[in-house]
Amino acid sequence: LCAAEPPRGQPQTLRFFRCQPEQAEAAFVQALAADPRSIYRKEKCADAPYYLNLDGIDAVCRFTGKVVTVERVRLREGGEDVDS
Repeated sequence: LCAAEPPRGQPQTLRFFRCQPEQAEAAFVQALAADPRSIYRKEKCADAPYYLNLDGIDAVCRFTGKVVTVERVRLREGGEDVDS
């Protein structure tokens, strides 16, 4: 059962994808497939890690040609980072 609000005293994790981890993953895949980097980052910082945040989920990615490698995913809870 998924509550609309977290129990009192517990930090809120996901706002838009609460109880929908498959949809959160699909949204990340779609965003990365579209290569959201700016033209500047694509040309001048191609080797640099790219940081993406979606609904409190932080990801560190690298683009190599048309391949995207997700190096780390972290869930941000109540303003603090928690490795997952």
